[in-house]
Amino acid sequence: MRGSFVARGSRAIEGTACVTRGQRTQIGATDLCTLSDPKSVPPISLQPIGTTDFCYPAVTNPSSQRQVTALVVKNKLFVSNIDLSTSQIALKLVRMEEVKSAVEEHMDLMADLVQKLSSELRAGLRPAYDNFIGFFHAIDWKEPWLIGLAGFHIVLLLVTIITRRKTNFQMCLFLLTLAGVYLAERLNTVLRMNWKSFSSQNYFDPNGLFMSVLWSGPLLVIAMIILINTLFSLCYLIVRWKRAELRHRARIAHSKEE
Repeated sequence: MRGSFVARGSRAIEGTACVTRGQRTQIGATDLCTLSDPKSVPPISLQPIGTTDFCYPAVTNPSSQRQVTALVVKNKLFVSNIDLSTSQIALKLVRMEEVKSAVEEHMDLMADLVQKLSSELRAGLRPAYDNFIGFFHAIDWKEPWLIGLAGFHIVLLLVTIITRRKTNFQMCLFLLTLAGVYLAERLNTVLRMNWKSFSSQNYFDPNGLFMSVLWSGPLLVIAMIILINTLFSLCYLIVRWKRAELRHRARIAHSKEE
């Protein structure tokens, strides 16, 4: 079989091909020549040497009288004119092909996994997003008591931030927020029975969804902020205590030396 193409690097060439001098291409540690099929040069027949991975003949280019080596590795033809043994060249090329195929399989697997996870995530989040939008539009945010509730949470958050260095006050505030979350169910029952006196519609369902979102949720967020601030304060106190201990040990050692 003769072709009218030129192959460089690792492009596949099936059947027989001709070796010419041509331009060189560097692949890994192997210096490869360009392959072509001029009519003046007879084709090279590649013969196997007992393995299906690669075969090679030692040939001489009639146009340049230059000794080269042709290799077939995994159905790909390579030509080398460097001072390396055929087994070394074949081993390098086989390893390159194995690494390339393993990387391609890994990338395909990761792409499929990411696509599957993204589709499942979109399918799971879409109903939750629709429910949240419906809940948001079902509430009349212009009612005075809702504005007062939002203002209460904002003021409580500001107090938490301003008093972040006062550990005792923060602990009292933390306990108050947890008490508010604990009493949310009873508060929801009382408000459900008396909603006509302050609201245009009954938001207080038996399951307590409204109270969980607009009362317990913000209180839990503020409680988490207080807890994180307390942990940072404890870490700072531990560092100060260790520094004081090291200074005390240094003074004792200095007094003993004197």
